[in-house]
Amino acid sequence: MMTIVFTVVALVIGLIAGYAVAVMRERRHISELGIELATLRAKAEAVNTTREELEKTFKALAGDVLRNNNQSFLELATQNLGKFQVAAQGELEKKEKAFADLVKPIGETLKKTEEQIHQTMSQGRREAPRRRACGSPSGRSTASAWCEGRAGA
Repeated sequence: MMTIVFTVVALVIGLIAGYAVAVMRERRHISELGIELATLRAKAEAVNTTREELEKTFKALAGDVLRNNNQSFLELATQNLGKFQVAAQGELEKKEKAFADLVKPIGETLKKTEEQIHQTMSQGRREAPRRRACGSPSGRSTASAWCEGRAGA
């Protein structure tokens, strides 16, 4: 019977020892999981920090690209506007010359007409006394040669 008791005692001691070993392994595994969890949390924090830094960098780069694109667009627009202004200036000069060429004969004609009007008015002033004298019946008899245009001619 003693062997049975020893066997049962050995079995109980074996179970207790096995249980103790299992508990120790489980605690060690829990400890390892805790360390792994802490490592994963640190990695997650690092990923979040990196993501935030990348987001800031991307925003800064996007802003730089947008500013550069705007600057390039403005420079290109200024160049094109300059070209169009030069072309428009050339067209304006051509049209001004064409208009001047068109108006020049009219101006010359007006100048000639003006000169003729002045000549006619000057002649009219010189002949006014004769017209007054020749227009009255008494003046015709006294200055008939002058009235007929022979005097002074």
